[in-house]
Amino acid sequence: YYDSFDYVVWCSEQYKQNIALNAPNSWMVNKEKSLFTKEQVKSFRQMMKQRNKAMDGDMGALYLKKPL
Repeated sequence: YYDSFDYVVWCSEQYKQNIALNAPNSWMVNKEKSLFTKEQVKSFRQMMKQRNKAMDGDMGALYLKKPL
């Protein structure tokens, strides 16, 4: 089960620009002042959906089951 989200991309891109997650111009805090458009974030979301489907996301979940 792969479970990557768009925030992985925009958080990383913000950090590369020295923009903290809680900065006034962070997408999380103020979308109007962010360096991303809504369309860009939507494309990040689509990209992560495709990666999840291809089992190439950055997060995954394993379900362990004790044998009976």
